[in-house]
Amino acid sequence: MTPAPVHAINGAVISQLVFLALYVGAQLAIGLWISRRVQSEADYLVAGRSLGPWMTSAGVFATWFGAEACVGAAGQVYAHGLFAAASDPFGYGIALIVFGLILAAPLFRRGLMTLADLFRERFSERTERLVAWLMIPGSLLWASAQMKALGQILSGTLGLDFTTALLCASAACILYTSVGGMLADAYTDLIQGSVLVVSVLTLGAFALLKASPETLAAAFSPTPLSDPPKDLRLSLEAWIIPIVGSLAAQELAGKAFAARSATIARGATIAAGLVYLAVGAVPVALAALARVEMPGIEAQDQIIAMIAVEHLGEYGRLLFVGALLAAILSTVDSALLAAGGLFSRNVLGGLHLSSAPSRLLISRASVASFGIVAVFLALRGDSVHSLVFEASAFASAGIVVSLLFGVFTRLGGRRAAKATLLIGTAGYALFAHVLQIGTPYLASLALSAWIYLAVSVFERARERADLVGA
Repeated sequence: MTPAPVHAINGAVISQLVFLALYVGAQLAIGLWISRRVQSEADYLVAGRSLGPWMTSAGVFATWFGAEACVGAAGQVYAHGLFAAASDPFGYGIALIVFGLILAAPLFRRGLMTLADLFRERFSERTERLVAWLMIPGSLLWASAQMKALGQILSGTLGLDFTTALLCASAACILYTSVGGMLADAYTDLIQGSVLVVSVLTLGAFALLKASPETLAAAFSPTPLSDPPKDLRLSLEAWIIPIVGSLAAQELAGKAFAARSATIARGATIAAGLVYLAVGAVPVALAALARVEMPGIEAQDQIIAMIAVEHLGEYGRLLFVGALLAAILSTVDSALLAAGGLFSRNVLGGLHLSSAPSRLLISRASVASFGIVAVFLALRGDSVHSLVFEASAFASAGIVVSLLFGVFTRLGGRRAAKATLLIGTAGYALFAHVLQIGTPYLASLALSAWIYLAVSVFERARERADLVGA
C-alpha cells in the first residue's frame, strides 16, 4: 500500500484550511471567553484551585498526550520497532501514575502554585529562584517540541510550508494561553481531550479493521519486534528519564495543584495515567502496522499524519487532525504556563508586588514572551523525540532528588539543595555532552543523591558545632 500523496494548494485544501482555522479558532474563543473570570494570580496559574475530577484528569491527560505520544513515539516505532516505545507511552504513562500515588496529595496540601514554591518554603528564597531558572529551559524545550509537531502535522497533511504552519498555529496558542491561563486551559482540555480519545480510537479501528490477517501477523511478528536494546543499562536509562524526570515537571504539578482537593489531585492523576497508557498504545500499534503497509517513508515524524490521510475519509480525517492539533495546543499552553509561572512568581517574586492586577499582568507577559522563545527553538532541526527527551532529562536529576528529600524527610537544608541542583545539572551536561557516556541521566541521578546526603551530613555537623560553641 502506498501513502496518500501530499495535497497541492487547491480549492479542497483551502476548504480544509478554513475548517482547521475555525476549529482552532473555537479554542481561542473559549480561552478568551473564560479569561473574563481570571482575576488573580491563583486563577491564572492554578484555576483558583476549583477543578473537579473530570476536568483535572482531562487536563493531565491532554497535557501529557502531545507531540511525543502522537508523532515522536510513532516515528521511533516505525524506524526501530516496538522496543522503541519504552519511553512513550509506557514510561510517561507510568510517570503519571507514580506522581499521583506518591506526590500529588502531599504537594497539594502545601497550597503551592508552582514546584519552586516548595523550595522556598522548605529551603530558601535563593533556592527557589535557582530551581525556577533550572526548570524553565525544560518547559521551553517541551513547548518547542509540541510546536514543531504542529508544523509537521499541518505540512504533512495539507502540504503547507512548515515554517508558515508552525508560526500560524503557535500564534493562536500563545494568544489564548497568555490571556486565559490555567482556567481557560482546563475547559479546552476537557473538550479537546475527549475528542482526541474518540479520534485516536476511531483511526485505530479503521486501520486495524482494514488490515488483512496476514498484514497483522507480519506487523506484530517477532521481526518488527526485533531491535531490542543491546545494553540493559541503556534500556534502564530510557525508562528512568520519563518516569523519574517527569516527577519534577511543573506542567504536571500545576494540573494537580488546580484540583479542588488532595483526593481529587491524587485520583485524577492516576486515572489520567491509565487512560494515557490505553490511548497511547494506539499510535504505537499503528506505527508497527505502517512498517508493513507503508515501508520506506523517510519523514518518520509524519507517519501518523500519513496514516490518517490513508485510512480516514475527508471529514473524518479533518476531525482527527483538528483534534490532534488541539491536543498538542493543550500541551503547548501547559508548558508555556509552567515557564511563565515559574518566571513571574518565583524569579520576579522578589519584587513583592502587592497589586493583583500587576502580578497578573506580569504572568501574562511572561507566558507570551516564553511562547516567542519556544517558536524560535521549534524552528531548529532537532526531532520531536529528541526535544522531549532532553526536556525530561535537563536539570531534573537534582530537582527530583531535592524534591523527594524535601517533601518526605527533614534531612538537608538550603546548602544541600543548592549543591544538588547545581552539581546535578552540571553532572548531566558533563556525562551527556562531554564524556558522552551511555547512561548520563542515571549517573547524574546517583551523583545528585550522593551530593545531597553528603552536604546534609556536613550541615548537621555544622549545626551541632554551632550549638556546642553557643
